[in-house]
Amino acid sequence: LAALERAATDSVVKGFEAQKAGLCARALLEYHSAQSARSPALRALASNAEGVLFLRGSFALPQRDPDGESFSNIFVERHPLRVGTPVMAPWAQDGMDYLAKVHAIDLELGQCTLIWDDGGTTYRVVPLAAVTAVNGCVFPCVAQALPQAV
Repeated sequence: LAALERAATDSVVKGFEAQKAGLCARALLEYHSAQSARSPALRALASNAEGVLFLRGSFALPQRDPDGESFSNIFVERHPLRVGTPVMAPWAQDGMDYLAKVHAIDLELGQCTLIWDDGGTTYRVVPLAAVTAVNGCVFPCVAQALPQAV
């Protein structure tokens, strides 16, 4: 396995172990970090584990993770959303997320126009709240402009 895939696999395993030990905040961080894997199956496993944690968990999310970093900063991408930025966004036909690049951004309308990575030409205008960085984080402009959607 490539180093990134190995690290993502290790994060999922650590997340399972943390969840079993009742350390939900730690498990959440591990699952989230594994979502940067190249493997779609590994990303899906990490996302599903995170979802199950939220569904089954009866815990209050702390303001800071065990290492002291603010949770609000963990899920916000550090780089701004710009024309040409690679993103993951839902295609309206099936609702699945696909890789695309930003072609135009309209903050007033809260949407952007995309160029789909596969060359598709339909459903190119997507709400900003639905667009994430490739690693699953939201962009700062979305977090600031649409906090209720994040």
